[in-house]
Amino acid sequence: MTKLVLTLCLLLAYGYSFAQMPYAYELEKPRKSRGVYLLEDNPQFTHYLRFFDFEFESVVYFHNSDTLCELTSYSYHDSKQFLRKDFLLDVKRVYRQDSLQFAVEINDELYSLVPMEDQVFHIRKVFELLELPQNKGVFYKNKLAAFLQISPVMTPTQVAQVIEPWYVDPHTNQSFVSVACRENNNLPCMCAALQFGASNDYAKAQQIASYLIKRFDYGYGDTSQYHPEGLLTSAQNLAVCAGYSQMYEWLLDQAHIKAKYVSGAVRVDHNDIFYSGHSHAWNELDIEGKRYHSDVTWAKDTTSNWLMNTEANFFLTHFAEPTNDTLWDLPEQRTMYEFMHQPMVRNPEKTAAANLKNLRNPMPFQFAQKEFTVSFSKPVKVSAIHFYDLTYPFVRFEGEKAIADQIRLSLGNSIPYKKTTNEVRFELKEQFTRVALYVEGIGTLDYCIYKGTEKEFYQFMLEQIDARSPYSVALAFLACAKLNDVKEFNKLKPYLENPKMSFKTFQKQAKNQHIDDFNFAVFNATRHFGDFSGYSFEYSNAPTEPRIYLRISDNSEYYSFTGFDTDTWELRKK
Repeated sequence: MTKLVLTLCLLLAYGYSFAQMPYAYELEKPRKSRGVYLLEDNPQFTHYLRFFDFEFESVVYFHNSDTLCELTSYSYHDSKQFLRKDFLLDVKRVYRQDSLQFAVEINDELYSLVPMEDQVFHIRKVFELLELPQNKGVFYKNKLAAFLQISPVMTPTQVAQVIEPWYVDPHTNQSFVSVACRENNNLPCMCAALQFGASNDYAKAQQIASYLIKRFDYGYGDTSQYHPEGLLTSAQNLAVCAGYSQMYEWLLDQAHIKAKYVSGAVRVDHNDIFYSGHSHAWNELDIEGKRYHSDVTWAKDTTSNWLMNTEANFFLTHFAEPTNDTLWDLPEQRTMYEFMHQPMVRNPEKTAAANLKNLRNPMPFQFAQKEFTVSFSKPVKVSAIHFYDLTYPFVRFEGEKAIADQIRLSLGNSIPYKKTTNEVRFELKEQFTRVALYVEGIGTLDYCIYKGTEKEFYQFMLEQIDARSPYSVALAFLACAKLNDVKEFNKLKPYLENPKMSFKTFQKQAKNQHIDDFNFAVFNATRHFGDFSGYSFEYSNAPTEPRIYLRISDNSEYYSFTGFDTDTWELRKK
């Protein structure tokens, strides 16, 4: 049998193009300089200024630091007696992490906001020198001194010589960059670069997440999503949730951070109120005894609520089945039933779980008559309200051969509402109302409201049965069992696999399999093959995991009710 999902992996990712490696591995060649100037030499650092045709380099060599050297290069032009800088070309540094030394291209995203002199080392001295006039490569304190070539301020130490690239030690003539870090796709060097500068494991985890977010775009490439080393060395830079999470786990492991790849179901769409089958993958981390949850696929950057969040907040959107892993499974496991019957929150903030304790009507599907009120026990700020259309069946599976007719339940038109400090009151117009409220400190809170009673809702589900939709058939028979009405059962006889099944037998099965638990949601749809071919759905919180079973017709187009049970073996025995 196969557990059904609505999508293979849900995408809320934000893609950015990024360098293949987090270190610079392209080697440079020696070249002829117009002049080299020693700006400063002391026990902490040595600072050189190197001029080439149309480009100059500020190179700082550090003597007692994990930052070994830094390059800042600009284009320039001659303007009478002055050398005028034009555009920033490059900022690179060589760092040391453990036993590896690697070059890094410094991201220039902040340069437009932060002055360059606050971004790189000792560049002010270079800028000050360029304010002075020069003559034949010698800098003077004023134009007259430059014209007369007297009292020079700065004279080059080398002129018209071929010099080594900036990352070569001028004293030993040896490259600062480790041999391993001069080549592409060196994973140890990648790991060293991703960890450099992080003061603790939390910062390391964030740096690694940031790299994956920026480098990879959402999509399938030629590499298996379950081969993290292959993805990290691939030139395609494509991954889906499984790939993102596999790579994150692998890189965290290299940093000696406890982490786990997690897969399960997520709720992010309004229809997930009724069924959650979106397959997804994410990670759990253990840092200094504290548990964190991170979804690198969905995170836009390291400030995202999808990174380093709590279990309570993640449970609002992410559900993972217990794994019997004593390190990761929580002492009190929550169930998929609880997951489906909690508030429906999209993009929850990191204070969502705590603030939801003040919500007086947490169930995402509500029954009301003329008015419906979202109420809190404390004042809240609702900054946006949106209405959406709604169609039925709420769920369709990719494997359905025949397509059931879509019935429009709501047009999504705005309806009158009134806000106070701790509630929003809606005046209901249509039979179904789908509304989303953005509540500060929580996120986007979703509701579907049925204008009528619970009994009337179940009667509606009965009336909308469509044999081409396994979801529709399941909801109709679950509703029938809840109503416990022989007249309603007789209406469904054309949809019974066994036309001789009695109402008494039907209700006995339903009662034995905890039909009282069913409210509005089903979950964990499974496609069965073999002796029993069809679908089944869970609907209860019982530990036996009771299901409703539907057999598929020989032409794979229609579905009929088979029974309530815990597995197909028991069904076959009956």
